[in-house]
Amino acid sequence: MNYYNHLYWVGLLLFIGCKSSSTGSSAATTAQINKKITQKLGDSFTTSYNTQNTYVLAWKEDRSSGTMVLRYGVWSLSSAELVYAGSAINGKVTWLDNESLLVDDYPGIIDGDKQTYQYKIDLKTKTKIPLNEKADL
Repeated sequence: MNYYNHLYWVGLLLFIGCKSSSTGSSAATTAQINKKITQKLGDSFTTSYNTQNTYVLAWKEDRSSGTMVLRYGVWSLSSAELVYAGSAINGKVTWLDNESLLVDDYPGIIDGDKQTYQYKIDLKTKTKIPLNEKADL
């Protein structure tokens, strides 16, 4: 009986040690990502995670030019590397799905009769394409 009691406590201590070790590395990754976001966007940014928690989207409004420019980037949570960065004039950015962004970007010069300036950014191919609402939403 005494042998099983010791075995239980050793197993419990190993489990707690592994959990605290993984929590520490997760916090270090979060700190690394926040440091990289701060280097790219400066302080006071806003973040949003995709539903699978594989990417973090961060953005900041820049009004230094007189026009609101939204500067944004997407970082991989596994590698803490920047996956995509861009900007949008008087715009906004949100997750379209786990690997795509929906960006509203209003250019300085209006292009003909075009009324919507929404784009889909595919993080796999790193391309920005005009949004086809019927196919993409």
